[in-house]
Amino acid sequence: MTDAATMDATRFRRGTCLALAWFALMLTLSGCGRSKAPAQLQALLKEKKYEEAITLLETAYASDQKSPELRTELVAASVAYANELTYKSDLPPQEKYPKALRLYRRVLQLDPKQPDAVEGKNLIESIYMSMGRPMPR
Repeated sequence: MTDAATMDATRFRRGTCLALAWFALMLTLSGCGRSKAPAQLQALLKEKKYEEAITLLETAYASDQKSPELRTELVAASVAYANELTYKSDLPPQEKYPKALRLYRRVLQLDPKQPDAVEGKNLIESIYMSMGRPMPR
């Protein structure tokens, strides 16, 4: 087998594994599996790897927007990350607040009355207004 053929076969195997993993995630989160988030997602959240968890959830939610379980998991992960940034992060304000504000806004698109998102969004906006700074997008 040539080097190019070997590389193609490796890519195919990786792509197949990734597709199977996504299929398993979709089955689990769509209700065909357990109702709780899969172990991989729980591990990411426990390790505070929020960006990876949210990326997985956003991808799954994009293909099944009618799933209340997916929406609930996405809202919970996004609020957890936004709260971590807002209240606990050692990042400078110019890095953490815009990111947290985007997360709170996304949560409010999914759940307009989510209390933590309303409170966090209002807090960050009031900080920017009190400093006379333009609001991050």
